[in-house]
Amino acid sequence: MCQIRPLTILSNFHNLPNLMERWAFKEPRSIFTKTFSSNGNLLSALRVFLKTFQADILILHVAESLLFKLCILKYLFPWNRCLLISVDILLKRPVAFREKIRCRIQRILLKKVDAFILYFKDISRYCKYYGLRSEKCIYVPFKVNQLEKIKTCLAKKEDSDNPSDGDCVMAVGRSLRDLDTFIAAMELTKLPGVILRQSHSIMAKHGSIAPKRNCPINVREEIHDGSQDSFIQQIARARVVVIPRYRWDLKSTGISTYLMAMAMGKCVIISHGPGATELLRGGEAILVPPEDPESLAEAIKKVWHDGDFRSRTAANGQRYALSLGDETRLLQDILRFSVRLLRNRFDD
Repeated sequence: MCQIRPLTILSNFHNLPNLMERWAFKEPRSIFTKTFSSNGNLLSALRVFLKTFQADILILHVAESLLFKLCILKYLFPWNRCLLISVDILLKRPVAFREKIRCRIQRILLKKVDAFILYFKDISRYCKYYGLRSEKCIYVPFKVNQLEKIKTCLAKKEDSDNPSDGDCVMAVGRSLRDLDTFIAAMELTKLPGVILRQSHSIMAKHGSIAPKRNCPINVREEIHDGSQDSFIQQIARARVVVIPRYRWDLKSTGISTYLMAMAMGKCVIISHGPGATELLRGGEAILVPPEDPESLAEAIKKVWHDGDFRSRTAANGQRYALSLGDETRLLQDILRFSVRLLRNRFDD
């Protein structure tokens, strides 16, 4: 009887080996998982690429710089048979001339990726700018970060406490946040508001432009240290959590923040865009047009003053968020798809 060769998966998801120990994966072959770290430079990319000759699947989470270098190496060494699967690739809208040239080059390189696992369904803008093909893209629902800590926080609340209550309207997050629109909307509402942000340098690194408008007297800024524990404590104070986005956003900006806020029982207002419009279709959140202060202000006032509406929306959002689970569920889905893709290649 011939032995079935073990399956080797290489990834920068460092929790994969722990998951494989706890999870009985239904696959006739044994699965070995190997993890790696990389700073994305050329030498590091070469080391990773050499490892792929002894692996069946490479699952690469984000790490766009490394991904593009691996694509170049795939072109140079076409006999490399390791499947290259990109998870949650973060692509930017090209604006300047150099960005457009770079985008055209990246569009060619990304053809070497065997599959893209994304946390949103509306990939039209990724297809438009970067040439991603829909048959190569698979939607996998995201997870709630720090779910156990959130559950612990909720368990400490009194039964009579309504988690959708709070004392402020809070704009939360660091990636591609349109704070000017939030400030303009809050000026119209006259309600107490908080901009919970990290330093301007960190915000700029993640694409959030420093607001041109000064905060009105009803809005204050609070600098967040980036820790998840304090982030949860801050969100717990909010009556409304707002995620203002830009109209040209390509990806699922704010999905991590809105799922955490929803899991905590908060009513979320978020701008239309990928990762929101096509996913939140059952009353889980209030969706508003991007870069529209008047519409945002009206939504904030309704949610603030209508407690029943706010509670219903928050409850819908909480059920949705909790149904998605934590990182274990997410990694299980990613592994299932990756192994199925490899099996389909052998069947072909």
